[in-house]
Amino acid sequence: MDKKGQITIFVIIGIVIVALIVLLYAFRKDISVPFVQVNLQDEMQQVRSDIQDCLKSSSEGHVERIGLQGGYLSPPPGSFRLFNDTPISYLCYNQVGKPTCTNRMLTLESMQKELDSAIEDTVPECLILDVSGGVQLQEPTNYKVKTEIQPSKVVVTLDYPVTLTNKKTGDELTEKEFSTVINAPLGDLYDVAMDVVDSEAVGGRFDVLSYVLSKMSKYTIYPHKPYPDKVYQIKLRENGYLFQMAVEDEPG
Repeated sequence: MDKKGQITIFVIIGIVIVALIVLLYAFRKDISVPFVQVNLQDEMQQVRSDIQDCLKSSSEGHVERIGLQGGYLSPPPGSFRLFNDTPISYLCYNQVGKPTCTNRMLTLESMQKELDSAIEDTVPECLILDVSGGVQLQEPTNYKVKTEIQPSKVVVTLDYPVTLTNKKTGDELTEKEFSTVINAPLGDLYDVAMDVVDSEAVGGRFDVLSYVLSKMSKYTIYPHKPYPDKVYQIKLRENGYLFQMAVEDEPG
């Protein structure tokens, strides 16, 4: 190949290279957007995972304790009795001189409010978020926890708007709420506890065997009589989660 031909090839290659550079420069935004979007999504996924882990670790102990203590995380003095070193709340108060008792009227709403407050106090201990150097993290100064007690689980939601911003392009991604699920049949066992309370309040007794059989042995109920009161331990036959409640009685 002569020199003239070689020069022609080099010129063509040079033109192609220059053309590619011009095209890349002209369409740089269109090319970079998908990459930025994927980057922010990945970062948000990690933030979401961290918050969910924090919510779960902050909630599990409180959900377990509210069941063990009869629906109250901080039972007031005189509203519980100690049983196996656990303060178990009276859900039915003694009526002097009568076999019946007065329903304390524990509600799902009151348990949810206690859980909301307790989890809100615990969350800051683990709510520590980290993102890569190219991303700016914007967190709110306030947050709100809302729990929903369902029959087989407790759903915990954190109102915590988080915004991630790509420092180079200014692209943003925001997520407002995060949630986790605690697999505990608190709502189901609460219903059973209310059946126990209704029976004790109306007739002064609760027939464990008849009740368990009527429910097709779905539940296991252990009655105890730490003088002078009654304590009921309630659980699903196939689940270890425990709800404990006390019925106040008088010496006699």
